[in-house]
Amino acid sequence: MLSSKADGCFEIDFFQGHGHTADYRLAYNAGNWPSFELQRFGRSGARCLGNLDQTIKLEDGYHFLILFSRDESSGMSVSLDGRTLVQTNDKSFRNPFNEITLINDGGDLAVREISVMGAQ
Repeated sequence: MLSSKADGCFEIDFFQGHGHTADYRLAYNAGNWPSFELQRFGRSGARCLGNLDQTIKLEDGYHFLILFSRDESSGMSVSLDGRTLVQTNDKSFRNPFNEITLINDGGDLAVREISVMGAQ
């Protein structure tokens, strides 16, 4: 990802099923706190599972690798260029993801590549 404006929000929503309501959301809040936040959406609304308790600015002209991973025991982590930013565990949704959505809310960014890997 390349971000060139320290404003706005970039979100990646992960879905299970076809309800078109995100189960998990990873958000990058450009120029704001928290820089990265992982949320879960359920019947009672949104809940923050973890965030980076600082501001990171990605608007320096370089490409960054953002990795979201979830293991078989429901452990989840978010890393930026190999540095772990958020780590948590949530057993609310155990099925594999079958959809993702990218949302740009006022940012100026480019996504070069998206890779989805998982068990078949």
